[in-house]
Amino acid sequence: MEDIWNRIIKDQATVRYSQSDFFSPYCESVIGSIKKQPDGTDRITMNTFYRYDDIFLLLFEQNDIEEYIRDWILDGMMHLLARLELRNGTDSHEYALRSVWQDVVGGRYGIRLMQLFEGLTDSKRYLATHLLIQQMRCGESTELFAHALTSITEDGVVYKSEKNPKELMLYMGKEENEQNQIEIEFAKEAYMPFDYSLRVFWNHSFGIMEDDRCMQIGSIEIY
Repeated sequence: MEDIWNRIIKDQATVRYSQSDFFSPYCESVIGSIKKQPDGTDRITMNTFYRYDDIFLLLFEQNDIEEYIRDWILDGMMHLLARLELRNGTDSHEYALRSVWQDVVGGRYGIRLMQLFEGLTDSKRYLATHLLIQQMRCGESTELFAHALTSITEDGVVYKSEKNPKELMLYMGKEENEQNQIEIEFAKEAYMPFDYSLRVFWNHSFGIMEDDRCMQIGSIEIY
């Protein structure tokens, strides 16, 4: 998706658009999206229904339109739509971010994640979406999950259990509250590697010899 918009931003005049015959309904780009043509232009083949289904479904439903005319109309419409997107200040990353945001809101990442996403503030939705894109590019990892936890909750320290290498522990150091619970559950649902678990400590932490915050008498929880 990003490589398509990087090419469009570079030079719209030498781009030609076409609808792919084979595509996923959950993705705008297809394999081999950009191909150089003999006349020097680049042919961008994509799933136009992903973002503009209300426009292009009507076009492809018309059986009395010649194929070359349909292709000419699609190319012209996509040039217009791309120009409008760029005029609105949409760069490739922002375009990807909007796309993933809409996917989450639309339930394409699951109903559970959609419901938790609704409980975040707009600024944290933006951050959460940015982290989802980062995960798509780099893959899931405990480092990304830990970063997501502390960034979205704006608090906490993440530790790895010595007893169980697949268990992570989050120490919040404050009273349990509903908003942080929603943020933690979102992070678990979106970024936690599937074979890991998370245990959350609120007021009382587990004892860590090197960390004074976790060694207060009367404030250590046994796990």
